[in-house]
Amino acid sequence: MGKMKIFAVAASMLLFFLGTASAQQVAGERDLPDVYTPGANINVILNIDVQEGNEPNGLIINETPPSGWSITESNPPFESVVSGVYKWVFFGGNVQDVVITYTASVPSTSSGQQVFAGKIKYNDTLGNPVENDITGDSSILTTTPSIIALAPPSLDFGLDLVSLPFSVTNTGGPNLQWNAETTQGWLTITRTSGVLGSGQSEIITANVNRTGLATGTHLGNINFTSTGGNSTIPVTLIVGQVSPVQSFFAYPALGGAILVWENPANYTGTIIFRKAGTAMTADPQNGIYYGTPGNPDGYPTTVGGGTCIFKDTTGINFLFDATAVGTTYYRIYSYSDINYSSHIQASTSPSQVLRIGTINNFGLEYLFNVIGTGTLMDGFEAVIPANSLTGTLPADLNFGIIDPALAPEHPGLAGFANVYGLSAEDVEVLPGQHILVRIPVYQADLDAAGEKRIEDLNVYQWNSDTREWTQLEITEREDTNLAQPIGFVTVKVTYLGKLNYFTFGVPIFNPGNGSDCFIATAVYGTKMATEVVALRRFRDNRLMKNTAGRAFVKWYYRHSPPVADFIRHRSVIKATVRVGLKPIFWISGLFR
Repeated sequence: MGKMKIFAVAASMLLFFLGTASAQQVAGERDLPDVYTPGANINVILNIDVQEGNEPNGLIINETPPSGWSITESNPPFESVVSGVYKWVFFGGNVQDVVITYTASVPSTSSGQQVFAGKIKYNDTLGNPVENDITGDSSILTTTPSIIALAPPSLDFGLDLVSLPFSVTNTGGPNLQWNAETTQGWLTITRTSGVLGSGQSEIITANVNRTGLATGTHLGNINFTSTGGNSTIPVTLIVGQVSPVQSFFAYPALGGAILVWENPANYTGTIIFRKAGTAMTADPQNGIYYGTPGNPDGYPTTVGGGTCIFKDTTGINFLFDATAVGTTYYRIYSYSDINYSSHIQASTSPSQVLRIGTINNFGLEYLFNVIGTGTLMDGFEAVIPANSLTGTLPADLNFGIIDPALAPEHPGLAGFANVYGLSAEDVEVLPGQHILVRIPVYQADLDAAGEKRIEDLNVYQWNSDTREWTQLEITEREDTNLAQPIGFVTVKVTYLGKLNYFTFGVPIFNPGNGSDCFIATAVYGTKMATEVVALRRFRDNRLMKNTAGRAFVKWYYRHSPPVADFIRHRSVIKATVRVGLKPIFWISGLFR
């Protein structure tokens, strides 16, 4: 029994020794901040706990920050860094409890979750290598930046509201510092600055004062600057009624109708209604929203028998209506939310497309012609030189005839018996380039202009961008010696709108309407110059009194405008022309 007791005690001591030797001698725990900020620094703590009385002879601590991060400071200092792994080494009496504190630099490109990893390495009392993970915090998330949010996104005071609330919210993390200002004297807010914590909101009231404001639509802004971004609340105020659209025209286009208008200076939005066959009989009602067909908004789409086809708040002033049929009537309004201006209306009929030419490569030359159609367009051609246009491939040019009665007015010009249409969607003439358009001449063109010869006709272009009739440069005139057409005129075109009209005409001269001496006015800078007044008197009192003089005046008014435009900004030429005009003053007896 004595021997058995000795053996039991020895076994117990051996088990205790083995258990102690196999126990974890060193443990480590990492402490990370809750969040990090890209481009800033964070502080990290490693708590290393060494079992007292069972210390290893040596100890290695390895720490691996997230990819791209670096340790800039450490206490105690790290010994080395290899491939992003930082190492601390302790020997002998230095192997004891220690707190390692280091500073990590965060790249500005860091985002989302970032992961740390660490190892503790040593040899146990039996000489076996031990490697344990550092426990505790192992990952960290980025801070959510402060972000300003405004609601509602706009304020509409309509016809009679004087105050409206809105909210400022910080939807991010850190404190949001904000400032606000208004752009109009009639607009004020109850608070112009503040600080909001994460998720906090503040209600502010905007007030308006209509005193002294003109009738119409008035626009303003509440502009915010903040540590969480900048933002703006647009504000609309109406006095009396919404500012109406200033002009509105509907013209026959090829395969539809083209609508052009001028938005008011205080623009809020534009809405257009369409009706085929007869005019509309009513206007939109204030307080009712109207939608376009196909939009699942539940709003009504019709007013007075017309259907809403267009709504815009961006300032567009051009619309091609490809669904117009027969005589189509349109009404256009300015609108602000649920308030509507007085209307302007127009009507037109679409024109038939007689020829479609497709450009598949802008680097090639194209010839588009309308041959054998049995219409007044027979022989109409457009020559597109290579590299003269820019646009989107493939690009179509549509050709057709326009009813002269529906074409834009042409005050001061006679003729316009036949009007030709060319539409060019998303196509432009490059600067310094041109295309050629060849137009057939009929006897009706001469008759309407009151001329006898093709040489006496001018060619004019109207386009939907400039909305003006402009005289074109003629490059060739041809006589066919046929009954119809009697000839052709080719012109140089340097600008194409989405819709273009071409026609023949001549200026109407009436000496009683104060018509200018174009060249003299260009030379002397004003039609009130003494010399210009003298020439005008000579024209009226001398030249218009005889046949030869009237013929000269008619010729002059046909050909002088382009010459005047050429010399208007050329000082050397103007000085030369002044010298050339002196004999005319002397001959007329008016120069002194």
